[in-house]
Amino acid sequence: MSTWIDQVNQGFIRRNIAAVPIELVKELDSKQLSSIQMDMRTFVDHFNVLTTSYYSLTMEHQELKKHVSTLESKLEEMNTNVLKVLEIANTKVNMLSAPPAEVMRVPRLSVSLSRLHSNMSNAQLFVEFFLLNVPKAYAHDKAVGYQGLDNLTVRKIQNSHLRMKMNTRVMLFFAPECPQFPSDDEAITAPWLEHLKEIARIAEQGLVARVKEICPDKAHKKVSVSLTHKYEVRCVWEDRHSPFKLFVPQDTPDEMLEYLGLSPSHRSLE
Repeated sequence: MSTWIDQVNQGFIRRNIAAVPIELVKELDSKQLSSIQMDMRTFVDHFNVLTTSYYSLTMEHQELKKHVSTLESKLEEMNTNVLKVLEIANTKVNMLSAPPAEVMRVPRLSVSLSRLHSNMSNAQLFVEFFLLNVPKAYAHDKAVGYQGLDNLTVRKIQNSHLRMKMNTRVMLFFAPECPQFPSDDEAITAPWLEHLKEIARIAEQGLVARVKEICPDKAHKKVSVSLTHKYEVRCVWEDRHSPFKLFVPQDTPDEMLEYLGLSPSHRSLE
């Protein structure tokens, strides 16, 4: 019986030597250890277990990686929304603190950018210039450092400002009077707007007629806004030494002349 027990124990140890605890091996004497030969199938079995475990861990790792990736996407989206909210909040804070009070009553030009289109006529641009109070609106954008705007939008604002500024300069030479901006505490009324549109209509008619005289090839064509802004065209009436020189209305304020790059000598004395 004892011999059978020894054989069973040796067989078990030989079959599972790779998994036998060190404490159990220490209890065996050197004679017993020297008589034990390892069954090579032990390595095969353990390798299969290792492979299965690794594959299982790999699948779990992939699932965790997918879960983490989903969380990262959600966090990134949340961060983007938070940044947008902060930009809006910072814009409102800057609008309340940074610019002077006189600028604050006029909306930023960037807010009204959607109203301006590339196919607008001279008269339409002229009306929008005074309706939006472009000098103050543009100063407002500059005062807050174009807060919350990308480079493309900033360029659009600057180009729109230059276009409307040049158009107003050109149109004033043909306007019967210089329109006045509504005061900060004054609402825009229908009579004021209609009067502004009438001034713009008269100025545009005079401008187009003069351009067609200067450019006979445009006599039977539509005069583009860009053509009226060209220096070689407008210098005919802007140059003080030109025999065809014109003047801006007498009631044009000094600050408007300075803003448009004109001098008091361009103002009519009548």
